[in-house]
Amino acid sequence: MNFTDLTALERARAVSANFSASPGISVGHDSLVLGSANIGGERVYVLAQDARVEGGSFGVAESQAAAQWFGMVEQSPAPVVLLLDSGGARMSEGLDALGGFRLLFRAAADAWLAGAPMLAMCGKTVFGGASMLACLAETKLFFDHSLFGMSGPRIVQAVAGVSDFDSRDKALVAQVMGGAARAGRAGAQRVDASADAVRAAVALWVRSADLFEPSARLQAMLITQRQQLESDGLTRAPQPERVPSAQISQISIRQAWVDHGVLIGRAQDDAFVYGLVNGKWADSWDAWTLANALLCQAETAPKVHTHLFLDCPAHATSRALESGMISQYFTLLGLALRHLHRSGVEVTLHIVGEAAGGVHVALAGGATHVLAYPGANIRILPRIAIDQVRPDAQEAQPSPAHWLAAHVADEVVV
Repeated sequence: MNFTDLTALERARAVSANFSASPGISVGHDSLVLGSANIGGERVYVLAQDARVEGGSFGVAESQAAAQWFGMVEQSPAPVVLLLDSGGARMSEGLDALGGFRLLFRAAADAWLAGAPMLAMCGKTVFGGASMLACLAETKLFFDHSLFGMSGPRIVQAVAGVSDFDSRDKALVAQVMGGAARAGRAGAQRVDASADAVRAAVALWVRSADLFEPSARLQAMLITQRQQLESDGLTRAPQPERVPSAQISQISIRQAWVDHGVLIGRAQDDAFVYGLVNGKWADSWDAWTLANALLCQAETAPKVHTHLFLDCPAHATSRALESGMISQYFTLLGLALRHLHRSGVEVTLHIVGEAAGGVHVALAGGATHVLAYPGANIRILPRIAIDQVRPDAQEAQPSPAHWLAAHVADEVVV
């Protein structure tokens, strides 16, 4: 039986006949189930989706349930199996879905930082925030017909241009985003789409899955991702420019530089200052550069207050960036921020301009506290992406009160 023809509950039971749903955690339908099982004598947490309810997307209810479930993982770490089939946050719920997914990613990152090893089985489609969840897993399994990306094909075409990425070219889409292509990258494997093959692959992984030390794992990810960036030709020579102190009015700056929108500096009180600013779309190298700086601080200057500024419409996308699996770099960025927070650092995110999608999820999910300022514009996706996914959507300008209610910000500065 083809694994992707099964319901979420059937998928969970396919990997373990003794799967048991977690009591009190339900979304009222079968497109998402959350629970635990015994696989090869090991207790394992299992999250399973199928895409028959709104593309498997995470609405507020799904995000809240999954966040509660990841909280259980954090409290009692054990191997985690993610059976993903999702387009990411639910567009029809707008900012509420973005805020819900922010809290879901935070809970998932906390579970990872508690040392829980993760495996992601990527189904027919794993896009957007779902791809970031998958990148928490050190092992990812793909079917030949899987599609995986931070952005879907139509969004890549709209942003990068049809000359760079033609979403109608199915062979090109498979070459960039398909399961066979993804399985050629580090930490990824191809698996047959039968339920028996998936069960065997999951059982094999569980036998070798052990709790890990997160600091060492983060450093290893940093090194591996730098090597991947070099191999994919996605690095850039630094060209930092000095930032005038008056340009950052929210705090008193001693010195700061910006390079392609990546802000790094120090405040007068010695607090660290970082950001993705100047309205630049952030690419893989930007995310890795910022994650590297954050992890260096964690190693050399823990306990020092950290300020993070955000004015970035979204993550950049192109054929090269999606081929290079840009999702993993923003996942690492979110983990680095959350690691700082859990190490005792107060991390304040200042949203001073544009914020949307995976960039917002990584930074707001990782931060201790999120402030939104006059001039902030928080969206579930940039307008160009919304037009591709829901061309008939009427986008109202959300109020600051809605930002708070949706949990995309924790405080509004007036």
